[in-house]
Formats: sequence, C-alpha cells, structure tokens
Amino acid sequence: MSRIYADDFFKKGFFSVQDTSAGFMAPLLDPKEGEMVLDACAAPGGKTSHMSELMNNKGKIIALDKYLSRVEIMRENLIRQGVENAEVFHDDINDPQTPEFSEGFIGKFDKILLDVPCSGLGVLSKKPDIKWKRELEDIKKLNILQSEILENSVKYLKPGGVIVYSTCTTEIEENANVIDEFLKNHPEFKIENAKNYVNEKVVNEQGFVETFPQIHGIDGAFGARLVKTS
Repeated sequence: MSRIYADDFFKKGFFSVQDTSAGFMAPLLDPKEGEMVLDACAAPGGKTSHMSELMNNKGKIIALDKYLSRVEIMRENLIRQGVENAEVFHDDINDPQTPEFSEGFIGKFDKILLDVPCSGLGVLSKKPDIKWKRELEDIKKLNILQSEILENSVKYLKPGGVIVYSTCTTEIEENANVIDEFLKNHPEFKIENAKNYVNEKVVNEQGFVETFPQIHGIDGAFGARLVKTS
C-alpha cells in the first residue's frame, strides 16, 4: 500500500484511499449541495473529502480536530484533492477554545459526522498489534469519551438535522450501547434506518451499519444515523 502514496495520480489528487467500511459513512450522512456540515473528528480528512465530493464541492464543511499535527496532515490532504468547500479548525468539540467555533456555530449545522476515537478493533487485519494493546478498562474510558462527544455535538445541530455516529470497532460498548444511552437522554432524536442510504447487506436489525471482517470481508465498522425531530 505504501507505494500508492508515491503514485503521480495520488499526488495530483485524482484519488484517495479508505477501506470499504469507512466509505459507508459519508453516504449514510448524505450531505447535499448548499448544506452546512460539521466533521467533528475529521483528521486525516478521508471522510471530509468524501463528503465534499458528494456535495460537488459546494456548501460548507467545518473539519475539526483536536490534534495540531493531524490538522496539518488533513489540510495538506484536502488541498491535494482540490477540496474548496471545507474550512479546517484546530479545536476540540469537548472543550472548544476558539470563540469562532464554540460560539459562532451553535445551531448552525444541517448535518454532523462524528467519527469518534475508538479501540480500533475492527481494523485488526491492518493493525494486528492492537489486540495486544487494548484492555477492558480502555473500552470503558472510550465509551465515556464517545458519549461526551455525541452529547456535546447536539447544540451545534439545527432542528431536523442529522448526526451520524461512527467507529471502526466491533465492540457493542462503543457502538450500540452509546446510541442507546444517548436516546434515553434525548427523546428528540430518533434512529433512521441506514438501509435507506447504504447496501442493506451491511445494515443490522436495529438499522445501524455494522460490518465484521469474517462476514463481510472488509474492516469492522459501525454507523448510526440520528435525526433531530425537534
């Protein structure tokens, strides 16, 4: 794979690289031309550029990430691919420091993508060492962080707006459990069935995108589409 990044067509921005499972999340959010979209855990920008393509490089994407080094990589990737409708922010949705983001975008977004930090246990085929580095306590801590990100995103969404919560893990504690707890506290949200947006073969009985390497032949991933009804 590393040779791909030296390819002239890659350098000129003709294509980007992501697993099939990651490619479900932008269509699940279904961003449209002219909409205001937040990618809250955006670096290195693969899903941001995918959304920009679906939007025909129109509308506005705010691409947010808390790590400066990753923000710089994302900025380079978006420039390489000719993304013109995304503005990059170095900030943290759980603890925003810039007034422009923390105050200027409340209630402004039509759609929000939350590709949250996770254990990464769905990508063991690419990073097999992960299984030796994860403990149960890590999953519990991540569940708290993921819930905080989801909770803190709500105030930025318009009524009738959409949040897509996604991970690259197969752990229920990081996936369905986070959504179930969120819905208990937010009756104004409902689940919209993912099969309306992606291949039904990767949608489970609850209406979530849920993929497993041993079943689907791609990375393990999870995606939930939540609609704010009021």
